Amino acid sequence: MSIDQCVAHAIHADLDVIEAYPTVVDLDMEEIEEKVEAYVLSLQSTLSHAVSFCRQYLEGRDAEGLGDALLSFKIPLPAPMLRKMCKTMIKWYAVDVNELETLDGKPVYVMRIVVDMA
Repeated sequence: MSIDQCVAHAIHADLDVIEAYPTVVDLDMEEIEEKVEAYVLSLQSTLSHAVSFCRQYLEGRDAEGLGDALLSFKIPLPAPMLRKMCKTMIKWYAVDVNELETLDGKPVYVMRIVVDMA
């Protein structure tokens, strides 16, 4: 998958908004959705940009190295959460999914998975 897709999966799976963005609990109900959406979009952009400089860790399937590298980018996340996201990104980076169609127009999903036998 692309870096953006890997980051999106990691955010979806591992982000605890209350822990990462604690001031959200002080917002008015009307503000929460807008502020959280803006926070998540900003986080996704920041993470995607930072991870693009750390591709060697993705390709080497080194979640610990990726986590250490991302800590130097001052990503606004608690370190344990960022490290968990790195594991998720590593997992998804080796997956390649394509949507195709059969001759009669039905969707077919093709997935390539890299298996590390080490």
